[in-house]
Amino acid sequence: PDVIMVGEIRDAEVASTAVNASLTGHLVFSTLHTNDAAGTFPRLIDMGVNADILGAALTVSMAQRLVRRLCPVCRVTAPITEEHRKTLDPLFKNIPHKDEITAAMDTMYLPKGCEKCGGLGYKGRIAVVEVVLMDREIEACVRKTSSERDIWAAAKHQQIRRMAQDGAVKVLQGVTSLEELSRVVDLHDEVMLETIA
Repeated sequence: PDVIMVGEIRDAEVASTAVNASLTGHLVFSTLHTNDAAGTFPRLIDMGVNADILGAALTVSMAQRLVRRLCPVCRVTAPITEEHRKTLDPLFKNIPHKDEITAAMDTMYLPKGCEKCGGLGYKGRIAVVEVVLMDREIEACVRKTSSERDIWAAAKHQQIRRMAQDGAVKVLQGVTSLEELSRVVDLHDEVMLETIA
């Protein structure tokens, strides 16, 4: 087969099988439990995958969390308070591709509840994501260290919008609420805030 889908990499045996399949020319898709996209590399190394072959075996690492989507029928606008700004400003300070953000930076949306959403204020889910591409810088970094902090520093040139930042944009666009994003993603994570500064 050209494409192999592995349900989840949970142990060294499955990790080894997936990596070996990738090295023999198969396109392998799988899941792995980590905190973020950079966490893929140390996790695989902890499972016994040789850091020297990760560059050849891995093409991309994507992390996602699902947040509830605000009901488009009943969502209500609210001004962004000073307290909200303390959370949002660090996320937007150095956000990649800032020119693509068309939403106003002074308004967000809140759930209300109606018949269409069963009174919840939310209807459906949407992913907040981040993606790290394997390139020479990441490969060199992974060979030297499995520190997520160092991997994020090596990935700086990729201009990656972190999960928290992707979610913050969705908050301004009225796709989800800040409360919902905070429930799913740690918006005050020290490593994340340090690596986006």
